[in-house]
Amino acid sequence: MTHDSIEKWAHQLADVAAPWVTRRDAADALAEAVVKARTALAAHTNDKDVDVKMAVIRALERAG
Repeated sequence: MTHDSIEKWAHQLADVAAPWVTRRDAADALAEAVVKARTALAAHTNDKDVDVKMAVIRALERAG
């Protein structure tokens, strides 16, 4: 999963002219990306490196 993949799925989801299955699949793919990202970030909320820890906390805050 790359930044380009996420951009592609976001575009597909927003394309109201696309078939519903394309938009549904894009939503599912984006959801999977969100879960993986949150899991990876959450695993480092207590990182020993304070800069990493703060970056993780900021990222989680931005993600909502």
